[in-house]
Amino acid sequence: MNYCAGCEKISSERSYYPSIILRETESTNYDIEKLLNSGLINDEQLSGFHGYTEFAFMQTKGRGRFDRQWSSGHGGVYQSTLFFKELLGNLDFNMITTIAAVAVLNTVRDFINPEYHNDVKIKWPNDVTVKGNKVAGILIKSIIGYKPEVTPVIIGTGINVFNEVSAGALRNGSIISPGVLQSFSDARLDDESLIRISYALLKNILDLIRLSADSKYNRIFNEYNDNLLYLGKKVKLYNLAETGDVIMEGTFTGVNLNSLIKIKNDNDGREVEIPAGEIKLA
Repeated sequence: MNYCAGCEKISSERSYYPSIILRETESTNYDIEKLLNSGLINDEQLSGFHGYTEFAFMQTKGRGRFDRQWSSGHGGVYQSTLFFKELLGNLDFNMITTIAAVAVLNTVRDFINPEYHNDVKIKWPNDVTVKGNKVAGILIKSIIGYKPEVTPVIIGTGINVFNEVSAGALRNGSIISPGVLQSFSDARLDDESLIRISYALLKNILDLIRLSADSKYNRIFNEYNDNLLYLGKKVKLYNLAETGDVIMEGTFTGVNLNSLIKIKNDNDGREVEIPAGEIKLA
């Protein structure tokens, strides 16, 4: 890990929760897992790390869903936040996933031109796009059985801001093209912008968690559903896109409260709910 010198201003702005800023690391998600397993935090101190966030300017071994490589060169926001499920009230894993996606959606909108706001969409289950270009990915991990009555949940996020990305370097480049926020912003995005995006993202996550605690989760869920990429369009649902194994083909009608994707069979009009997969335009 390579610590960030000169980031005291940012640390003071974010003093209401523990945080660390790194120039470079292997993976922010992995760092938090190592911290949890290191024995450095005793049981009495553990709750003090609820909301602990690690931000890095660069990752050397970034990973996404199914342990796929996530391009993490300088110019992106690579950030992981640790929560403890027991301190999140009635939020379950699916609700946390929805909250994270809406938080990223709103953060991306905050840093691009207004004319593109309606083009920001969530690609089920864990990507955020602008005009169909993937600009962000989300990886959420729940560590079951960590300790009695303690369940760590790590929300990992990667946002392409001005880093170099190419479809050929991405596993799913054939499904959806990569993009960067700078392409949709007239303002110059720089290293300071990365810090501001990091701060905005965490604030959005915390605000949505508080809203959910105030029994307003349905509002967040509706925002998630209203902003789904391919909604109302004909799609193919794959088990894994690499294999070409199609589970179903039909019209994408949304996601239910349990995060199951809903696809209507165009032949008989029957709507089917499926727990996992990857969608692509038919």
